[in-house]
Amino acid sequence: MRGFAPAVALLTALTIELGVSPAQAPDDFSITLQRTGCLGSCPDYEVTILRDGKVKYRGQAYVGITGLRERAISETAVQRLARRLEAERFFEWDETDRVCLDLPEVHITANAGGRSKHVLEGCKQPGKILALAKEIDRAAGTQRWVKLPLVPNHP
Repeated sequence: MRGFAPAVALLTALTIELGVSPAQAPDDFSITLQRTGCLGSCPDYEVTILRDGKVKYRGQAYVGITGLRERAISETAVQRLARRLEAERFFEWDETDRVCLDLPEVHITANAGGRSKHVLEGCKQPGKILALAKEIDRAAGTQRWVKLPLVPNHP
């Protein structure tokens, strides 16, 4: 156990010296979340997070802001997403094309380390796809664009 602390200190020093983080997202990292509309008023938008923290949003319908918007998030937030994809073995998830009538579709496409993967949840089934979609929304801060303004009740 005594030898462990110096080894960690050495690894940390080398990481700082070389300017490399062992948890860094690959240079080609990107993740895109697309939520499609339904026959009702489901939000229809797409958001992409790039390796450098750039967030690109495109609102289509039933969102607070339509059109294109950009913002930046921390590289730490991007690294968290990249680590989550690895921890959950995202690139090994099963693919499906099943969709249900009048339910919004959730598409997630990720690229990292030369790999690319697309998954779809088209029947609003709870599970890992919707959980990851929620995390992408949170990291990207899409609520600022997607949330519809409150409309007061009229007599």
